[in-house]
Amino acid sequence: MIFLVPKQSISVRDIAKLRKLCGNSISEIKQASEQRKPVVEIEPFTSNWDADKVYLAKLYRFLAKQAPAPFEVFEGDSPDNAEFLSPEVFYNRLVSLREIELEQQRQIDLEMGYINDSEEFQPHDQDWL
Repeated sequence: MIFLVPKQSISVRDIAKLRKLCGNSISEIKQASEQRKPVVEIEPFTSNWDADKVYLAKLYRFLAKQAPAPFEVFEGDSPDNAEFLSPEVFYNRLVSLREIELEQQRQIDLEMGYINDSEEFQPHDQDWL
Protein backbone atom coordinates (compact mmCIF):
# COMPACT_ATOMS: atom_id res chain seq x y z
CA MET A 1 0.00 0.00 0.00
CA ILE A 2 1.26 3.49 -0.82
CA PHE A 3 0.48 6.30 1.62
CA LEU A 4 0.52 10.08 1.16
CA VAL A 5 1.23 11.68 4.54
CA PRO A 6 1.27 15.45 5.15
CA LYS A 7 4.38 16.78 6.83
CA GLN A 8 4.01 18.04 10.37
CA SER A 9 3.35 21.73 11.00
CA ILE A 10 2.51 22.55 7.40
CA SER A 11 1.61 26.08 6.35
CA VAL A 12 -1.72 27.30 5.03
CA ARG A 13 -0.18 27.42 1.54
CA ASP A 14 0.87 23.77 1.88
CA ILE A 15 -2.61 22.80 3.05
CA ALA A 16 -4.02 24.46 -0.08
CA LYS A 17 -1.58 22.47 -2.25
CA LEU A 18 -2.57 19.25 -0.53
CA ARG A 19 -6.27 20.00 -0.95
CA LYS A 20 -5.70 20.21 -4.70
CA LEU A 21 -3.83 16.90 -4.66
CA CYS A 22 -6.08 14.84 -2.43
CA GLY A 23 -9.42 16.67 -2.11
CA ASN A 24 -9.55 16.31 1.67
CA SER A 25 -10.90 19.10 3.83
CA ILE A 26 -8.66 21.58 5.60
CA SER A 27 -9.46 20.06 8.98
CA GLU A 28 -8.72 16.52 7.72
CA ILE A 29 -5.35 17.64 6.37
CA LYS A 30 -4.46 19.52 9.56
CA GLN A 31 -5.42 16.54 11.72
CA ALA A 32 -3.49 14.13 9.48
CA SER A 33 -0.47 16.44 9.66
CA GLU A 34 -0.59 16.60 13.45
CA GLN A 35 -1.06 12.84 13.82
CA ARG A 36 1.19 11.87 10.87
CA LYS A 37 -1.62 9.87 9.30
CA PRO A 38 -2.17 9.34 5.55
CA VAL A 39 -4.64 11.44 3.59
CA VAL A 40 -4.43 9.04 0.63
CA GLU A 41 -3.95 5.27 0.55
CA ILE A 42 -3.46 3.41 -2.72
CA GLU A 43 -3.26 -0.34 -3.16
CA PRO A 44 -1.53 -1.07 -6.50
CA PHE A 45 -3.43 -3.17 -9.04
CA THR A 46 -6.84 -2.87 -7.43
CA SER A 47 -10.09 -1.98 -9.18
CA ASN A 48 -9.16 1.72 -9.44
CA TRP A 49 -5.69 1.07 -10.84
CA ASP A 50 -6.23 2.99 -14.08
CA ALA A 51 -6.93 6.18 -12.12
CA ASP A 52 -4.53 5.38 -9.27
CA LYS A 53 -1.48 4.92 -11.50
CA VAL A 54 -2.04 8.31 -13.14
CA TYR A 55 -2.46 9.86 -9.68
CA LEU A 56 0.77 8.27 -8.43
CA ALA A 57 2.65 9.64 -11.44
CA LYS A 58 1.16 13.07 -10.69
CA LEU A 59 2.40 12.83 -7.09
CA TYR A 60 5.87 11.95 -8.30
CA ARG A 61 5.96 14.90 -10.72
CA PHE A 62 4.83 17.18 -7.87
CA LEU A 63 7.59 15.82 -5.60
CA ALA A 64 10.19 16.26 -8.33
CA LYS A 65 9.22 19.90 -9.00
CA GLN A 66 8.21 21.19 -5.57
CA ALA A 67 10.94 21.49 -3.01
CA PRO A 68 10.18 21.00 -0.26
CA ALA A 69 6.90 19.18 -0.85
CA PRO A 70 4.20 19.42 1.85
CA PHE A 71 3.90 15.64 2.02
CA GLU A 72 5.89 12.44 2.14
CA VAL A 73 5.25 9.10 0.49
CA PHE A 74 5.45 5.82 2.38
CA GLU A 75 4.92 2.19 1.41
CA GLY A 76 3.98 -0.76 3.57
CA ASP A 77 1.22 -3.01 4.83
CA SER A 78 -0.11 -0.33 7.14
CA PRO A 79 0.67 3.31 7.93
CA ASP A 80 2.26 2.27 11.22
CA ASN A 81 4.95 0.09 9.65
CA ALA A 82 5.40 1.86 6.31
CA GLU A 83 8.80 2.79 4.91
CA PHE A 84 9.58 6.32 3.71
CA LEU A 85 10.15 6.61 -0.04
CA SER A 86 12.47 9.38 -1.22
CA PRO A 87 11.48 10.88 -4.59
CA GLU A 88 14.11 8.71 -6.31
CA VAL A 89 12.96 5.53 -4.58
CA PHE A 90 9.31 6.44 -5.24
CA TYR A 91 10.08 6.85 -8.95
CA ASN A 92 11.89 3.49 -9.01
CA ARG A 93 8.87 1.90 -7.32
CA LEU A 94 6.60 3.36 -10.01
CA VAL A 95 8.90 1.99 -12.70
CA SER A 96 8.65 -1.44 -11.05
CA LEU A 97 4.86 -1.20 -10.95
CA ARG A 98 4.81 -0.31 -14.65
CA GLU A 99 7.04 -3.29 -15.44
CA ILE A 100 4.70 -5.59 -13.51
CA GLU A 101 1.72 -4.12 -15.33
CA LEU A 102 3.34 -4.67 -18.74
CA GLU A 103 4.32 -8.23 -17.82
CA GLN A 104 0.71 -8.96 -16.82
CA GLN A 105 -0.53 -7.53 -20.11
CA ARG A 106 2.02 -9.62 -22.03
CA GLN A 107 1.01 -12.81 -20.19
CA ILE A 108 -2.70 -12.20 -20.83
CA ASP A 109 -2.04 -11.62 -24.53
CA LEU A 110 -0.07 -14.86 -24.72
CA GLU A 111 -2.65 -16.87 -22.78
CA MET A 112 -5.55 -15.51 -24.83
CA GLY A 113 -3.73 -16.22 -28.10
CA TYR A 114 -3.62 -12.55 -29.16
CA ILE A 115 0.11 -12.96 -29.73
CA ASN A 116 2.20 -16.06 -30.34
CA ASP A 117 5.48 -14.72 -29.06
CA SER A 118 6.32 -12.19 -26.35
CA GLU A 119 8.28 -10.20 -28.98
CA GLU A 120 4.93 -9.36 -30.64
CA PHE A 121 3.63 -7.67 -27.51
CA GLN A 122 2.36 -4.10 -27.71
CA PRO A 123 1.38 -2.30 -24.46
CA HIS A 124 -2.38 -1.91 -23.98
CA ASP A 125 -2.01 1.69 -22.88
CA GLN A 126 0.32 4.65 -23.04
CA ASP A 127 3.17 4.86 -20.61
CA TRP A 128 1.84 6.72 -17.59
CA LEU A 129 5.22 7.69 -16.13
